[in-house]
Amino acid sequence: MSTPLPRPAHTARAQYTDWFIRLLAESVDGRLGGSVLVVMIAHDGTTEGEGVTRGNVAIADFVKGAVDPVVTVHHGHMPEIEILTPTTARGIWSMEDKLRWPEGSPIRSMHGYGHYHEEYKKVDGAWKISLNKLTRLRVDVEA
Repeated sequence: MSTPLPRPAHTARAQYTDWFIRLLAESVDGRLGGSVLVVMIAHDGTTEGEGVTRGNVAIADFVKGAVDPVVTVHHGHMPEIEILTPTTARGIWSMEDKLRWPEGSPIRSMHGYGHYHEEYKKVDGAWKISLNKLTRLRVDVEA
């Protein structure tokens, strides 16, 4: 029998799971919406990938713009969340995504595998992503 997560870690994980579900539910025909991203990310949050984007609205706009014409399937797995203080935490999530571009695009599809390395902070009683960094272990592209 596994040991239950400490309550704050369980709460952070449950909230993140809720975000994933809401994010996918907000999608239309597999296309990403933006309002849930704004709620998930701290006002001063940062995302790192091929560049750095700061601010929840800027991050939501960047992500939506990057994948707007793309149909996506996205999974987060096996979270490891460490509560650092009553208002800060960090976590790592295994991730997998599949993306399909519209007919005539230079890329037909992509299947990626990797991890989200994240930091969280509690804002007004709710956990928010303060830092998100995606590292990819493998990317299979079909042109």
